[in-house]
Amino acid sequence: MHKKHTFLLAFLFSLFLINPIAYASNPGSAKDSLIKMANKIASFKSFSVTLRMGYDVLQDNGEKIEFNEIRNFKLKRPSFISVSATRSDGEQVGLLYNGEVMTQFNLNEKVYAQLEKKMDLDNFIHYAVSTLKIRIPLARMLTSTFPSDLKRLCKEAYFIEKDVVVADVPTAHYAGRTEDVDFQVWIADDNLPRRLIITYKKEEGQPQFWADFKKWDINPRFSREDFVFEPKKGMEKIPILIPVKNEGKRMEEKDHVK
Repeated sequence: MHKKHTFLLAFLFSLFLINPIAYASNPGSAKDSLIKMANKIASFKSFSVTLRMGYDVLQDNGEKIEFNEIRNFKLKRPSFISVSATRSDGEQVGLLYNGEVMTQFNLNEKVYAQLEKKMDLDNFIHYAVSTLKIRIPLARMLTSTFPSDLKRLCKEAYFIEKDVVVADVPTAHYAGRTEDVDFQVWIADDNLPRRLIITYKKEEGQPQFWADFKKWDINPRFSREDFVFEPKKGMEKIPILIPVKNEGKRMEEKDHVK
């Protein structure tokens, strides 16, 4: 065969190969970069961000099915948070807290519930996730203790590569491990994450959670009214929104912070 043709075939064949990439040899610096990201997020007095996210649900037959959501976060320290979500089936739900009253709502069911509880944001998030069993994806990332938690939990961290395709800006791709999960995060030059993948390695089927971070705003103009719930016409107030224990083929939802 002509040498030129041989070279061309070899080149085309190489385009379809996935070349293994060795981890960087300095895991310490990778963990430092992750902590730097965590410190920046924890330092914000307020911010907003939109997450396009998905998670695997292990079926009875062993197959994993993905479900998706879009979540909008608004946060103002020390005591304010708003989370609104649109799920892949069209359900619209949300959570607000203004330092005094928590409101949980479901627009499709036209119901809402409120609970009076005075505390700061860190304690509220812990209370909502641990005691009330409310699902707040990446809840740990919303607390001021995120840097110390990440430093304590992250056992290994490695730089993978400079990525130019996963986001609308170049990102540094890192991989890390905790006792319970493996994770990957893509961090832009502004030290803010653009993508995250969590693998629950100790759970059956090793399901994954992923999130793309969009529309970071680190200088938003919030008012107190942004965190006060105004029920729409026809909505009914109920004592409490009881978590659904069995959603058919959906999993009992996680907080994705372990």
